[in-house]
Amino acid sequence: MTRRTILLAPLALAAQPTRPRVEITWITAPEVPEEFARESVVFPRAHACCPTAGLSRRALETGRFPHAARPKDPSIAALLGSGSENITVLTAESGNGEDSPFQRSVHVPLAIRWPGKLKPRIADELLVSHADVLPTLLAWLGVMPPEGLQGRDLSALIQSGQGEVPDSVYAEGRLGLPGEWRLVIRGYEKLVIHPREEATRLYNLVDDPAEENDLAHDREHELMRDSMLALAQQWMRKLGDGLDPSGLRLRN
Repeated sequence: MTRRTILLAPLALAAQPTRPRVEITWITAPEVPEEFARESVVFPRAHACCPTAGLSRRALETGRFPHAARPKDPSIAALLGSGSENITVLTAESGNGEDSPFQRSVHVPLAIRWPGKLKPRIADELLVSHADVLPTLLAWLGVMPPEGLQGRDLSALIQSGQGEVPDSVYAEGRLGLPGEWRLVIRGYEKLVIHPREEATRLYNLVDDPAEENDLAHDREHELMRDSMLALAQQWMRKLGDGLDPSGLRLRN
């Protein structure tokens, strides 16, 4: 396997020199390099909240999903500092460079290294997305988060195992294009929907990791489909996805 770092951007989250610098390293490899993994917390269940090139990076840097992005959203790229220690985040924009709801696209490598502060381990209990990275980093550094972050602060869970473990993760893609999609994963059940909240595909990622057996229209899985659809609708309401600022549904 070959890998290549396509961007190494030192990003610090505070002006005070006593706070660590944060480096974001973007890779094209499907896995975290072994030498980096040995020194990091590795997240085997990490997902791009939008695998579209560029939008994926923007989501990580702003802690907001692309559908809610604003031109003036503050980005960690603009907050430079000069701490003597580094927090390094290694990830990829998408699994295979495509914008699709399949795991081969939305499942991404993710690892965070903070020597002396984070004990290296495999955090396979955490469903996490790019949008969760910024709120988590800000909490570690004691920086007040800007208004409107949509990602979750997982700092205590990652560092000490304290707090409620996220039960699901949400992603979106092909925004404004034919085939636009949303997905939600809870445990190892995965539902893909149309933005109008129509269930299109349902998979069990344990029994069917290649996503070849669509269960969305299987009568034996109707309760699971409806439960997952309700969860997706809950995510959409929480994120304002498909809604105008007043809470009314946008017309497609």
